[in-house]
Amino acid sequence: VWWYASSKGAVSCKGLYNITTAFIIEVFYCHLSVCFEIPELFMNQKHSLKSSMLKFTLLPLLFLGTATPVWACSQSNKDKTSETKDYQLTSNSQCFIFNNIGQEIDKITWSGQCQDGYASGTGTASMYSKGELMLHIDGEYQHGMVKDKGIITWDAENECEVKRYEGEFKDGNPFGQGITDFTDGNRYVGPTVPRGTPYKGVFTWGENSQWNGDRYEGEFISGQKHGFGTYTSGMFEEWRKQGITYKPEAFKYPTDFDSWEGYRYEGEWKDNNRNGNGSFISKAMKYDGQWRDDLKNGYGKAQWFENNTRYEGFWVDDTLEGKGKLTYENKYVYEGNFKAGKKNGIGKIVYQNGAWYEGEFLNNDVTGKGELHFVSGSVSKGSLINGRLWGFNTLTVPKSAYQLYIDKRSPLGKWINDNTFVEQGWYVDDKLIFVCQNEVDCKSQAKTDATKRQAIKKFEQKMHELYGS
Repeated sequence: VWWYASSKGAVSCKGLYNITTAFIIEVFYCHLSVCFEIPELFMNQKHSLKSSMLKFTLLPLLFLGTATPVWACSQSNKDKTSETKDYQLTSNSQCFIFNNIGQEIDKITWSGQCQDGYASGTGTASMYSKGELMLHIDGEYQHGMVKDKGIITWDAENECEVKRYEGEFKDGNPFGQGITDFTDGNRYVGPTVPRGTPYKGVFTWGENSQWNGDRYEGEFISGQKHGFGTYTSGMFEEWRKQGITYKPEAFKYPTDFDSWEGYRYEGEWKDNNRNGNGSFISKAMKYDGQWRDDLKNGYGKAQWFENNTRYEGFWVDDTLEGKGKLTYENKYVYEGNFKAGKKNGIGKIVYQNGAWYEGEFLNNDVTGKGELHFVSGSVSKGSLINGRLWGFNTLTVPKSAYQLYIDKRSPLGKWINDNTFVEQGWYVDDKLIFVCQNEVDCKSQAKTDATKRQAIKKFEQKMHELYGS
């Protein structure tokens, strides 16, 4: 890994984002502990990823393309022979131990045997700085360094909050499969591989984390979720009763969720965001479809459990946008255009009682020009505002409907045959004000009639309130 070094031999935990020959995780030297950050790795309580940088402490990794592994930014300035370079004599046994940290470590003790002047066999190397035990490494040693598998325990507090690493080593440094535990109970299980190489791992939040119980399992590239993976968030009460602080794989049904913010996403990721095809489910709803930039974008199907509302169509940034079909159980089915999450533009709605409308919508309301079919069999063709007749309309009423709603019929209407009554003209709030043949004729009559002119003005004012022009 490429390291940042300061003149004092220590650096803070800052991301190495533009380093091309680095490992999967940005690695840092922080006050004698080694840290890495997984930027924006995990999602927040609802649907978006956490915007903050979540810092995790891990283990030092190999310097890519270099024969000599390092743990720290700084290098010792002590004169050493080529054979013992990057090694340090232990204070208690005069064995050489591989010093992964560098000049910041001023004392190392060794509990095992020496062979040819190097730590060998099973033992513990303890590393000190200014008299304080910083960390110790248990394992099977060969030629002064951990051979295959080992355990690193951080004894001193460190800003990166690392606690323990247990796993595979290579050239004295952690490399390959391992388990890393953090002071807040977080845990990472997975490999370290060359940067840019896809790999699979699991990260689980612990009991002292504000995201206790959250879990991601899947593919990564360069420390970011990339490829296919599953993220679960929230805990349900039964788990708490059982003392379980992480999510089992069976977490997939609405009844599995606690009343707060629980959800599960399984699908494709890109650069830490949900991107591609994926399935989302929470206590409130489920969604199967396309994602972009961590939001529902493209075509997808959704269902809201409380009222069994279903939607199938297009989305933009988690919002219904474009063509779609919305089914509201026991109420209506709408198929048409959406804008900003509402019925807007041209569409058709069919109500549970059999009535239906096809035409223009505005912010979920039947507003604009269209054709409204009543349950009674009456049909209105013309302009409506909030489902009521405004402006020019032609209302056709069958005889059966006329008898049912005779009190609502206008004396300005007329029977065109034995079975059909027609009202045609200018309406204000469902009431026929005057008769005219079309909209142009209505406005022409209004030029010489103050009452008619006032009726048209009311309509225009109402439309201005709605459309702003």
